[in-house]
Amino acid sequence: MNQKVAWIVFILAVVVGVWYFVRTSSKTEKSVEEKSSNVGSVENLIDGVYVLDTASSTITWTGSKTFIKGYADSGILSFTGGSVIVSEGAIVAGAFVIDMKSFSVIATGIGSENEKLVNHLKSSDFFNVAQYPVAVVGIHSIVNGAVTADVTIKDVTKQVVFPVIVSQVGEVLTADADLTIDRTLWDIKYGSSTLLGDLGDNVIGDTVTLNLSLVAHKTQ
Repeated sequence: MNQKVAWIVFILAVVVGVWYFVRTSSKTEKSVEEKSSNVGSVENLIDGVYVLDTASSTITWTGSKTFIKGYADSGILSFTGGSVIVSEGAIVAGAFVIDMKSFSVIATGIGSENEKLVNHLKSSDFFNVAQYPVAVVGIHSIVNGAVTADVTIKDVTKQVVFPVIVSQVGEVLTADADLTIDRTLWDIKYGSSTLLGDLGDNVIGDTVTLNLSLVAHKTQ
């Protein structure tokens, strides 16, 4: 793991732990039964620490070419770990680590050459996975269904805000979120018309759409 990213993950873990201790040290945790009537509400979750189920959580990404109507590449990314803290019924902090080596392609705009695209995305033209094997999402807050988070890719950190739907059944949290990011803000500039001029059909859109599907289990 890149040293800077590792440090970010460590700091987030410490902040999350301290926040949870301060918020819960003088409170008695409410039971599943007490909160069962509030399942599905972002503001009425069961207090505790929730660990990401990496086998059940994914990111689906979609990119496009600017001047080719209907052209889209899409694929999947996996997580290496993560957790969130729920205090007083709300998510107050959290962090997720994305495994950039897990890049896969499920469809391309030309309908083939999936492996070629994967290798290109992993190269220094795009995400430079050899040097930056992970990305990090650090949650600051969720207010009125909107997440404020720091996203670190290639050692560049930018704050983003996006909507999320959080549900709870028993001691399992699920979350679904869609966001669109401008890849050039994270120094991913290959094929961008805003930086390289008119490239015709080779212009790659600056925006990337991400769908996060998360599952987390309460541990304490």
